[in-house]
Amino acid sequence: MQLTNTVNELHSSVKEEVNNIMSLPLSLSERYEKIVHKASDAIETINTQLTQNEFSSDQEEISFFKESLPPLYATYMRYVTTYSIETHKPIGIKKTLEKYFKKELRKIEEYTTHHSEFYRYLRGGKTHLDNLYFTRTRSINDFSIDNYFPAINKKCCTIYSLRVAMLQANETVKDYLYQAIDDVKNNFMVVAKLAEASPLNQLKKLVWTDSKTNLIELAYALQSAGCFNEGKAQLTQIIAYLEHIFSVNLGNTTRIFQDILARKTGYTKFIEILKERLQARIDRIETKNRQ
Repeated sequence: MQLTNTVNELHSSVKEEVNNIMSLPLSLSERYEKIVHKASDAIETINTQLTQNEFSSDQEEISFFKESLPPLYATYMRYVTTYSIETHKPIGIKKTLEKYFKKELRKIEEYTTHHSEFYRYLRGGKTHLDNLYFTRTRSINDFSIDNYFPAINKKCCTIYSLRVAMLQANETVKDYLYQAIDDVKNNFMVVAKLAEASPLNQLKKLVWTDSKTNLIELAYALQSAGCFNEGKAQLTQIIAYLEHIFSVNLGNTTRIFQDILARKTGYTKFIEILKERLQARIDRIETKNRQ
């Protein structure tokens, strides 16, 4: 009972921290990272308690690992997963982002399908395998355990307790992904409507015909210099806007920028070319004016 009360208190504290952190003026990935650290600290605390205390009966242990502990782990897993999705999100056009989020959604659905028998066991309220699933001394060894749990402290958890948590976490991650897909559709729809209504739409369309690498270098430079929205524009916004107005798909911009950083001839090759060309133009104008 003491351990159950402790984990419930820890989880309540983490949920309060989640509300506080989500109101901070940070990027989504930065907020998720902070939440992961808070949840991880709570898990460390309960792990210490588990090594120092014993359950009074098998039934108390089963109840703890089947019902009490999973919600805390589920919160941790939820934000680890969404943090990973956010930080690996490609910078691209509507089609690229939709494809990415739908792929992540399929991964979750595949996980549930892969563990459908265990999922039905839980949803059906069955208990006949609880001794095998939710006690540490009798817990089934499963060498095909998810990559999510590469090293399990058997004194602090069971494989199936973590699996309960993962199934719970996936339900909330699915909601996040459905919302992300809707946001992509709605945001790009608004941009398209604004473009149609704009007088600029009457101008001849400009298509970027230089290399994509050069445009990405320019985008990073513009964001670094704080050229848009008083320096508050995110790189993703700038990339998406440039893709839209210049009718180009820049693909995996993070990987391409890593290629730029690996250059041996200088990181700002395109910026230097622009500087040289502009200087040459100014020189020609000044020469002409002196004549």
